Amino acid sequence: MFYGPGAGKLPTANSVIADLLELTSKAPKNPRFNSQFKSDTALAGPKNRIASRYIVFKVADRPGAMHKLSGFFLMSNINFRNIRQYDPIDGSTRVVIITYPASDAQLNPVKTTIRQAKGVEIVHEFKLLERK
Repeated sequence: MFYGPGAGKLPTANSVIADLLELTSKAPKNPRFNSQFKSDTALAGPKNRIASRYIVFKVADRPGAMHKLSGFFLMSNINFRNIRQYDPIDGSTRVVIITYPASDAQLNPVKTTIRQAKGVEIVHEFKLLERK
C-alpha cells in the first residue's frame, strides 16, 4: 500500500481508494471479462423481479397493529412464509416477516402504504436468493 499525506499515521480512506484505482488501472486487462455495457440491454421490470423478502418492522404495541400490518400485504396478494413478533420494548415491538415469492410490482404499493401509515415502519428489507 502506498502511504501519502493524511490524517495521522495511517492512510485516509481517500488515499487508500486512490491507490486501489491507480493499481487497477495499470493491471493487464482480462480478455475473457467483458466490461462493455450495451445501452440496449433490457433490465428486468418490477413485474419480473420476483423474490421472497425478509422484512423487519417496528410496530406500535397496541391491539390491531398486527392485523393492520397483514392487511397491507393482503391488498397486494402477498402471503407470509413465516412471521415472528418479539416482546415489546418501550411501546413498540419488532416484527420479522418472510414472504413467499412476490414481484417488486406487488411489494412497492405495500411499502408506499407502510411509509404513510402511523405506528409501523420498515427497519430492514432483504431479497432472499433461493436455490432452484
